[in-house]
Amino acid sequence: MLGHRTSWALVGGALLVLGGCAETGSWLGNRPASQVRAGWRAPGPFEPVALRVFPLTRLDRDAEGQAQVVLHVELKDEWGDTVKGAGLLTVQLLRPQGERAGTGKDEVRWDVSLWSDEDNARHYDPSSRTYRIVLGEVPEWVVRMMPGADGSVAIEEGSVRLTAQLETPHSDGTMRRLWGESELRP
Repeated sequence: MLGHRTSWALVGGALLVLGGCAETGSWLGNRPASQVRAGWRAPGPFEPVALRVFPLTRLDRDAEGQAQVVLHVELKDEWGDTVKGAGLLTVQLLRPQGERAGTGKDEVRWDVSLWSDEDNARHYDPSSRTYRIVLGEVPEWVVRMMPGADGSVAIEEGSVRLTAQLETPHSDGTMRRLWGESELRP
C-alpha cells in the first residue's frame, strides 16, 4: 500500500492533469482580448521581428503589358529564421531625391492586409518563403523608366525606391512596425 504522502501527491497530480484537460479551446484562447486583432491571434514564440524586401522584388509587366511591381517580403524571427506574420503591409514607391523633380516623398502607396487567414495564405509563396504581392496601377514616371511591352528602350533612366512597412502584433498584444527598403532599377 502507498504511503499517506505519496497518495496525496498522486491525487494532486491527477487534479492538475484533469484541470488541464477540462480547459476549453486552445492555449491561445486564454490570451487577453488585446492580443486578438481582426480575427488573427497574437503570435507565439516565433513572432516576426525583422522584415526584408527580398531580392526577387522587381518591376515587371503582366500578360497585357501593364506595368506592375512584384514584391517579395521576407519576415524573420529573433533567431533569424523565416516565419509568417499577420498585420497591415504598407508599400510605397518613392522617387530618389534629386531625380527629375523627385522629392523623396511618398509618390504612390498600397495597403495590403495580411490579417485574415485567406489573405495571408493567398500572398504567401512557400517556394521562396516570402509574401509575394503583385501591385498594379504603377505611376507613369515609373512606366517611363521601364522597357516597353514590345521590348523598346525605356524613355527615361533612373531608379525607384521601394519601402515596405508591416504593422504586426507582439505576443503581448501591442503593435510593432517592421520596415525594409530596396532600390529598383528597371
